[in-house]
Amino acid sequence: MSTDTDSNTAESYTLSKDEMFELLKNRRRRDALRYLLEADGESTLSDLAERIAAKENDIEIRELSSAQRKRVYIGLYQCHLPKLADAGVVDFEKHRGDVERLDAADQLDPYLDVPTSEDTSETDAADTAGDTDPGADAEHDERSPATPSPDPRPRRSRVRSTTATTSRLTDSSRA
Repeated sequence: MSTDTDSNTAESYTLSKDEMFELLKNRRRRDALRYLLEADGESTLSDLAERIAAKENDIEIRELSSAQRKRVYIGLYQCHLPKLADAGVVDFEKHRGDVERLDAADQLDPYLDVPTSEDTSETDAADTAGDTDPGADAEHDERSPATPSPDPRPRRSRVRSTTATTSRLTDSSRA
């Protein structure tokens, strides 16, 4: 991976709580960090994308479609891995597709609770729900609900306000 032997042995940067929360708020970033932890700290982008896509779609890697792989690959390549690299928790060789976990990622480990096979909580389903949308790899948190909650305030009729505006315009044009 990295030819610089000092990259992992240098004194690690301490992440602020805000930085940690920002990195961990996205399910794919958590999955990438978790996989790197389980894979002894190194992976290729292709392997990482396949594992995450299989997990998100709840299927075996061999059953993945090209579109499912590509969607996760692009999200990792363009957004999630560069963000983790900028924070100093991974080394991402964009042109080679190599990903290496750095010592600073140890600070995030307590929040990556490696799930058991029985761990299928509702929060996990909610966290990945937004990632099924091809445009969900944007910088925004994908956990927002698909449909907005109803507004408790009564709505005014747009017809009445449009009619009032139209009658005012008609009256002013007659004058």
